[in-house]
Amino acid sequence: MLDKHNSGSWPNVFRDFGVRGADFESLGKLESLLERDLQKFTTVFIDESHRFRTEDTQSYEWLAGICRGKRVVLVSATPLNNSPHDILSQIKLFQAGKNSTIPNIRNLEAFFNKMQQRLKGLDRQQDREQYFSIVQENARQTREKILKFLMIRRTRGEIEKYYGTDLKQQGLKFPEVANPEPLFYKFNKIESDVFDETIHSLTHDFKYARYTPLAYYTGKRDLHEVQSQRNLAKFMKILTVKRPESSFTAFLSTLGRFIHTYERVITEFDKGQVFISKKHSGKIFELLESDDQAGIEKLLEEDKAEKISASDFNEDFIRDLKSDLKALTKIRGLWKQVTRDPKWESFRDILKKSPQLKTGKLIIFTESKETADYLAEKLRKEVEPKTLLFTGESLHSVREDVTSNFDAKAYKPKDDYRILVATEVLAEGVNLHRSNVVINYDIPWNPTRLIQRVGRVNRVDTKFEIIHTYNFFPTEEGNDLIKLREAAEAKIHAFIQMLGADARLLTEGEEIISHDLFAKWNSKKTITGEDENEETELKFLTEIRTIRDKQTELFERIKRLPKKARSRPKSPTPT
Repeated sequence: MLDKHNSGSWPNVFRDFGVRGADFESLGKLESLLERDLQKFTTVFIDESHRFRTEDTQSYEWLAGICRGKRVVLVSATPLNNSPHDILSQIKLFQAGKNSTIPNIRNLEAFFNKMQQRLKGLDRQQDREQYFSIVQENARQTREKILKFLMIRRTRGEIEKYYGTDLKQQGLKFPEVANPEPLFYKFNKIESDVFDETIHSLTHDFKYARYTPLAYYTGKRDLHEVQSQRNLAKFMKILTVKRPESSFTAFLSTLGRFIHTYERVITEFDKGQVFISKKHSGKIFELLESDDQAGIEKLLEEDKAEKISASDFNEDFIRDLKSDLKALTKIRGLWKQVTRDPKWESFRDILKKSPQLKTGKLIIFTESKETADYLAEKLRKEVEPKTLLFTGESLHSVREDVTSNFDAKAYKPKDDYRILVATEVLAEGVNLHRSNVVINYDIPWNPTRLIQRVGRVNRVDTKFEIIHTYNFFPTEEGNDLIKLREAAEAKIHAFIQMLGADARLLTEGEEIISHDLFAKWNSKKTITGEDENEETELKFLTEIRTIRDKQTELFERIKRLPKKARSRPKSPTPT
């Protein structure tokens, strides 16, 4: 249950629960409400439930305590992210992991562990056919043996098909979603060479030793601690490799921070001490989710719960630390050759020339806070002074500005801003449908992020007929229009391939090849979330509803049928 003595953690809980502090007169009032009145509630509704797909976080533990013994309703457009265990974690908020009430599946944990075991030892590329055959079979079994007893799934296409009359009666409609439009920015020869050499160095030369000190420890440690550090290094590798594609400014800022951190760690080692961060591993992964690298570094630096003698580490540790610092310093030298920002220059020209983008409200998403800061400043100076910035560090007053300027149902609408630049923190739980344009300034390799972003403007009560999406891709200078796509695919493919097995963390369990990624990004089905061919029970429910409304006598007969009644084909009439 919630810990009343740990008040410093409350704001994060409220954020995860979708509760904002300004909705209450004071933090104390909300704390009192939860502690005194929690037991009288019988049902818990959890919006954006995919945020709780990981069990080893403090917020999941708190939520599990709240849900215990209550009816639980989970709402999510993207319940599955990386693994079937994402589903298991959410189910365990209302089902016992080893004693479920799902027919024929008493032990849920064993069921999902068995599916994971089927993939053990298989390589996605070398065992491609077998690997994807098992993935598909796992998905089928999850649907048929688990989800059909728990989940109601509705796509917009189904709603339009079976509830079209209801929509018209209420004056509601879904907007048409246009095919996403790719935007390209071109590297010159120097920029392309620096970019490629940077990615190669970060994936081949850089060992991320600063994040895995226990891998070099000569004493005994909990294997879970060691694995947590390795996982952290993988995430840092992904974020670092993606940073140059987000923006040169964000990458150079990250590079400078890395160099400073490595210098500090080496200095401490020379003093005979190494600091180990272990008690905030769950928080670190939450910060990774929101791409808060500054927060990660601060947490690692401030957590000095354990100090270990440098003599307890093998000599490879200091060697790899110095090797990493040398690689970082070399990369910094390479970037001194880069004198412009081709991505921004391309974007600025597009915004000024495109009839679609010169007027009207625009929503621009980026995964990096530093890119968002940089982009908002450039937009204000060179394109549109009426630009609003929202990140995880924004005040509540800024969120109110977002609502009043971009939510079509705002209580007191304003028109102070035309462009909104935001990070992923605004990709869920807020309506921005005074705009019908979403621009993805950098690539969220997990396609579920696309659904969440476009979902901010793709609302049933929008005034717009069409939703437009634009996506940025890097390419080479000198290619004609026909070859731009192929060049972009090659560029993306290069740094995904360099990530190797780590890149599996970026997608929801499907093969990673550049063509697939490019195609997904520019697929209408991907951004609407309707890319599935499942049978729906809505046609049968619609038929029953029609009988209820128009054939009341027949409906009463149906209601009186025994629960175990079955049907069979009508026998032919004897002649």
